[in-house]
Amino acid sequence: MRKLLVLILASVLVFSSVSYGVITYTKDYTSANDGETYGGQDIGNFQDDVSEQTATTTGNNAFTGNNTFAGTSTFTGTVTGTSSPKDFIARGFELGDTADDDTTVTVKPGVLYHNDTEVRKTANTTLTFATATDWWDGAADTFAGGADWNYIGVKGNGDVKLLGTNPPNSADSAGNSVGTLFYWNDSANFWRVIGAVFMDTDDQIHASYATTQEGNTVWYIDERAFATTTTSTNFEEEDLTTIVPAVASQAWILATINAATTNMYFRLAGSSATNTQYAIRVVSANNRYPLGWLPLSGGTAAKAIDWRVAAQTGTGYVGAYKLNIR
Repeated sequence: MRKLLVLILASVLVFSSVSYGVITYTKDYTSANDGETYGGQDIGNFQDDVSEQTATTTGNNAFTGNNTFAGTSTFTGTVTGTSSPKDFIARGFELGDTADDDTTVTVKPGVLYHNDTEVRKTANTTLTFATATDWWDGAADTFAGGADWNYIGVKGNGDVKLLGTNPPNSADSAGNSVGTLFYWNDSANFWRVIGAVFMDTDDQIHASYATTQEGNTVWYIDERAFATTTTSTNFEEEDLTTIVPAVASQAWILATINAATTNMYFRLAGSSATNTQYAIRVVSANNRYPLGWLPLSGGTAAKAIDWRVAAQTGTGYVGAYKLNIR
């Protein structure tokens, strides 16, 4: 004799909370001892049989608290509202080499994660600044009012678009702002920011801003001078906003001084320390010497460093910057 046992568990399972869905287990049991209600094989093996079942839940289900999923678990659809460790994964998706006055920018193939969604591209994506459909909202921006950074992002469905002057403002696809900011939220969609180019007022890549990128490092073809400073015993803050984008965390600094055997000093902007954090000493006047990678202050706001030169006049340069979004 075969008996059909259907258990509908609507409350307590291995999850701390399940809502809006029903998990159903179905199992046929055969007993060699039909005459005993509690002593037969059916009841004796009940727990083992239940533990072997596959649970399928449909509809909208919320799992709260601490939940453990053993074995192979498959989730379809989109997981939202949480930050994912995969946010840090971006391989490829570098910007192609740019030149002065370019009217397009190329995004190379690659794979990245938009929260838990994998986005994979196997061919270049070319974005044209004058083409409306290459912009996030279907309308081309203009920089006629002032040169600025033009950010580039990837949506969860794989769209790669120009974002205009919109750096990331969210750490995840839930809108949290604590931690490294990867996404720009346009109020309807989250865009995974991958880089930026500096635009001039003719809506093309600014002269002398040609770059080449490898991984998270963007190198200027011609190093960008940021200022000239004269003799001072006090540090001066130098704004680098027009040389490095908001998604940069470090800059490769070089310097020249108009006299040999002279020191130039740098420190993190906003530091109150009177002692020098970084220093460069030139051997030959007017030659460009590298100091190395320096951290930049400012988060996603203005990027800056502090510096001073002893007894002479010096000029600082940025040769490259590192992105903090990959």
